[in-house]
Order: sequence, then structure tokens, then C-alpha cells
Amino acid sequence: MIKQLQEKLNQSHPYTSEELAWLLDHIGDPDPAVRDNLVYLSFCHALLDGLVDEVQLASLLDETLTRQLQTTGLGTCDERTLTRSFTSLLHTLLLYVDGQEGHPYRGWMRASQREMLWQLVLDYLPAERDIRGYDSVYGWVHAIAHGADFLQAVACHPQFPLNRLTDVWEVIRAVLLEVETTFSAGESSRLAAVLLQLLAQERLTQDQVAMWLSDLQVSGDEPSDYAKQLNSQAFLSVLYFQLEKEGVLGTTLKQALLNHPHLLA
Repeated sequence: MIKQLQEKLNQSHPYTSEELAWLLDHIGDPDPAVRDNLVYLSFCHALLDGLVDEVQLASLLDETLTRQLQTTGLGTCDERTLTRSFTSLLHTLLLYVDGQEGHPYRGWMRASQREMLWQLVLDYLPAERDIRGYDSVYGWVHAIAHGADFLQAVACHPQFPLNRLTDVWEVIRAVLLEVETTFSAGESSRLAAVLLQLLAQERLTQDQVAMWLSDLQVSGDEPSDYAKQLNSQAFLSVLYFQLEKEGVLGTTLKQALLNHPHLLA
């Protein structure tokens, strides 16, 4: 099956249900050559290039939810993290094609399926405790970063209610204030990217972000508190420099960022 799927990456043939089942069974394969370079790339190829039908799409989503792949072993830091992390990426792809204007799969999900994914990421990401970035054995683990990608796909989906964007912020805030180890592989940047994309799509205003940032406060002088401050500092820095680089940083948000106690933690 591996050779068959490798060859398929260079073709435009539809994927069979048997092939998709194999890919899903290996979504958290401990071998990064299989997980990253075959399984994830195959899902990208199949979904982005329209090589599955809607029955197969529905089956993929049903299987991830029924088998609880997004939350398997949640709270632990073992091989099961790989399944959680790469299920985040599959859910991101499924949401992307559902919401992308002009894509052949646009609108393929039922409203109830979207709502399950909305709630899933809001519950999952604050509870993820495996913050490994690159692992010498498993390659990229990146559960927090991939979870942030999933969160962005939810928040930026055209059907996601604007009145629930505060829930998205609470998830970001919870990750920054509850993870007690310094991020090592750009996780703060991926969290900041959620807000940056919402601002770019004008689903969120800079005044809203400025107001939210006042709730991002770390107190205490334990080593874990310092780690939280550093993670928050990286998050705030990305917001500031990216918006400033684009020439769109407004006065209110600029002052909220420059005056934030953790920007220079």
C-alpha cells in the first residue's frame, strides 16, 4: 500500500475507500516518513485536488469523530500525541475545503458536523499538554501548532458565528496561561496567526484584540510563570511586528501591545 500511495501522489486518480482507510489508520504513524511525507501529503492531495467524493469525505469525518482520534490519550505525552496532532491537520483540511469559495467541496458538511468540529477544537486545544516541537525519533510532533491551525480553520470558516470569536480568544489565552514550559518551535506564532487571519478577513477588529489583551496577565515568579511570560511575549511580538510590517497597526492596538507588561518580559 505504501508504494501504491507514493505513486498516487504524482497522479490525478481518485482515491479508493480502501486507500483512505489505510491513511486514516496511519495518521499517527510513529515513522515521520510515513506520517508526514505520505499520509499527510496524501490527504492534502486527495482533498485539495478533489480526488474523493462526498461520501468518502463524510466517512473520513465520521471515522475521526467515532474513533475519537482528536482526543486519544489527551493529557499524555506519548505516541498517541501523533494521532491527535495529525488529526488536527486532517480536520483543518476538511474545514478548509468546506468553506473555501470556488472549491468543488464547498459546503459539503452538514451544520451539525461543523458544530461538532467547532466544539471539538475549543475543548481539545486548552487540554493539550504535549508541547514537543521536533522530536529526534518521531520528527515533528507539534500538537500545539497543529491545534492552532485547526483553531484558525474553525475561526475563519465563513459559517463560524462571529459572536463565538470570544471563545476562540479564550482558547488562545488558556494555552498561553496554562502551558508551563517555554515553547520551542513557533507555537506562539501559530496562535498569533489565528488573530492575524481574523483581522485580515475583517471578522475581528483591532479594538477587540486590544481589549482582549488586557486579560493576558501572568502573575507569580515561579519558573513556570516565567515560561508563560515568554510564550506570551512571543505571541505579542508576532502580533506587533506583523501588523506593523503590513502598515495596518492602528493606534489603539499599538498602544495595547507596547504597554503590555509581557511584551518585554
